[in-house]
Amino acid sequence: MSLQFAPVTKSLLVFLSASTLFVSLFDIGPSLALPPTLAQPYRAFTHAVFLPDSPSLLLALLLLVQTAPTLERRLSSRHLAALLFIIAPLGPVALTAACVYTHAVLVPPSYTYSVGFVTLTPHAATWVLLALLALLTSPVLAVLGVLAAVVYRSPLLPLPIKRFRPPLPFVPDTPTVPRSRRAFPSPVSATAAPSASSMREWVTQLTPATPGVRAPPEEEIVQVTNMFPDLSREAVVGALQRSPNVTAAVDTLLSSS
Repeated sequence: MSLQFAPVTKSLLVFLSASTLFVSLFDIGPSLALPPTLAQPYRAFTHAVFLPDSPSLLLALLLLVQTAPTLERRLSSRHLAALLFIIAPLGPVALTAACVYTHAVLVPPSYTYSVGFVTLTPHAATWVLLALLALLTSPVLAVLGVLAAVVYRSPLLPLPIKRFRPPLPFVPDTPTVPRSRRAFPSPVSATAAPSASSMREWVTQLTPATPGVRAPPEEEIVQVTNMFPDLSREAVVGALQRSPNVTAAVDTLLSSS
């Protein structure tokens, strides 16, 4: 999945990786053995930016890469940031579960496949990875994340909260529209049909020149044709090809007539 036109997703991936590494290095994460105390009150808040081990971090990043960029391009960067901002206090597991649920609701499956008598979609693999992440961390937080996403999309949520969009200095006010990479031909007017002379000139340019034979321009052909209206175009072109200039071609035609 491409991360193009997804600045919020990029920032989320970098922040989640860096915060998990920071909390692990300094051992300031939440723990049942070391509950929050007055001396260490920060342990009550680090759960929102912390995943307990490397496998869970890898699964969370994989799920976010699969779902968040598509959501950001479909909803807009500010809309996705608002959703993440509301669910962020529940922690990265709930946030990942909310992205998986919202992606499954908004993005229709592109194909289906069968495993035995069961018909599945591409979203099935994402839900399996989410279930594995929940088993490694906290199933309760994963369920809360899905419920939070359901409430966010339901009419139960107050309208001001739904319309909330956090200010993002690195995101333009107008969402960037991806430019197409396909090459389209330039529009050609239906009435502008190529003339016979232009077609002949085009064919003459494409045809490799024969050594010793001059390719006369169209102006010389028209000039000599006006002087000898009874002659065919082929005769005029042949005389010009065998002559170094118009005067010599006229002399050749006069001598042969």
